[in-house]
Amino acid sequence: MTNKHIKVRRNFSISTKDKIKDIINTTPEIDDQTNKRTNKHTNKTKSSVIANSGGIYSDSKALKKSLGAKFLAGPRHGGQSPAAPKGNRNLGGDKCKSRYDDFFYSIANSKLLTILIVLTIFLIIVFFCIFKYFTQSIGLNDSSNSMVATFISLVGLPVGIILAFIVSNTWSNFSDAQIKENEEATELLVLYDLMDDYPNDEGTNVQLAIQDYTRFIIDEEFSLMEKGIQPQQGLEMLFNIGDLIYALDPIGAKEATLYSESIDIFQRILSLRIIRMGHVSTGLAPELWWVLILGVVIVIFMTFFLYSSHTYVHLIMVSMTGTALVALLFLIVALNFPYRGDFGLDSIPFQLALLNMIPKSD
Repeated sequence: MTNKHIKVRRNFSISTKDKIKDIINTTPEIDDQTNKRTNKHTNKTKSSVIANSGGIYSDSKALKKSLGAKFLAGPRHGGQSPAAPKGNRNLGGDKCKSRYDDFFYSIANSKLLTILIVLTIFLIIVFFCIFKYFTQSIGLNDSSNSMVATFISLVGLPVGIILAFIVSNTWSNFSDAQIKENEEATELLVLYDLMDDYPNDEGTNVQLAIQDYTRFIIDEEFSLMEKGIQPQQGLEMLFNIGDLIYALDPIGAKEATLYSESIDIFQRILSLRIIRMGHVSTGLAPELWWVLILGVVIVIFMTFFLYSSHTYVHLIMVSMTGTALVALLFLIVALNFPYRGDFGLDSIPFQLALLNMIPKSD
């Protein structure tokens, strides 16, 4: 291969470098068995080409050795998948919390919201009656409302700001997952079409591998992602596609251009897949949920201290306040994991890409 081709293989985009660095830095240590397995697998590929600047790998084999082994160190390899929360039993975490998560994502969103609202109103009525019974001697009146309103503002303002920030951040995360999924499906289709322009049968082999990988995403991965599981086999299939691409031996300027472009697209697909897997199991930290729920409960309870001569009107207003706050918590739950629940993303972009994967010769 000419120096020009070697130089092409070193053209690793800065964004891809950074993302792969982040994954390498955050993945857990792997055991000896995984190392032996990965080394045996990667020895079948071509020799890796490593850029002198920063030690960034620009070959499928080198990527496997540095990134793939760690990323594949899931439960079936004796390790743990990256960014796997302790609470996900499918990734080696606590089973109790996994059942707790499964409850929220195993029922329809409309039913879940109804259950949360009814339960909230019921608890408000019960505790409101208990509060009124035991605080009759306090002597709350109209003059105490200004003091109570001040304290509600002091507590409610930061709670409201935190809720608004998390809702906005969760929606942004959901939208980003949707955009990245569309980009990944588009890049797969572009890579398929690019291989159709390759003059020999080697491009056809890559096309067949891309079709199999896309079918696997549609038929297998999304059903696992809906359960909060990070599929591992898909990454192996993607690395096999990379092996086929790096095994190409371009001859002439046209093939060299197709070769370099296909490598760049493969690296973007790899990066987008890692991002998609991160969205599968990475959500809000449990501690943040505790703070949110505690803040909402305190705000609702503080509204009990407001005085009103019309008790039923007061109860209705408190119930409406609780319903609004619980609805915001529900929205966070629905958007927390972009691929879970009724509101989760589906595989339609990949289905459309697969439908358009038709060789030009046909």
